[in-house]
Amino acid sequence: GCTGRYTRATNRLHELIATRLGAPLHVRVATTLPSPQCAIDVPGQATVKDFLLGLIDWCRHVVRLPPAAVELIKPHWNGKGPLIDPHGEQRLPIEFSRPRTGGEPPLAELVITPAKDADAATHSPPLPHFEIRCERGWARFSDPLQIAWAGEREEGQESLVSERAEVE
Repeated sequence: GCTGRYTRATNRLHELIATRLGAPLHVRVATTLPSPQCAIDVPGQATVKDFLLGLIDWCRHVVRLPPAAVELIKPHWNGKGPLIDPHGEQRLPIEFSRPRTGGEPPLAELVITPAKDADAATHSPPLPHFEIRCERGWARFSDPLQIAWAGEREEGQESLVSERAEVE
């Protein structure tokens, strides 16, 4: 799965934050939900709740601060039916604690969109799209083996196929 803390793209993101991009200011994760028939290859992601908690944990791992507030925003929810609705778009904003060094606390947002019929028919886990805006640039990826980024004076599109696997 590509929501784990130790994917190649996440490891490279940490290197870029430390060397070129600076501290994360805003993290956006766009995803569909796993279908009930989805073959789960990542322990702890067998339910929608586990999947979303894994994404929240990933955001926390990237910004290196504890969440201060998490709120589910459902634009058309009438208080009935399941809280996490696979058929409607939902947003899950996450506010983090203020950094000890000062400055504004980083924000994250999970944007959950309904699966298209073709996506729902597949039994593989969703591939979330990650976008990270930092003090001196940005990075984005959806494939855990590739990352695109831009800093103040340079940018890159990197293949991470030759990097260490997350199990290592």
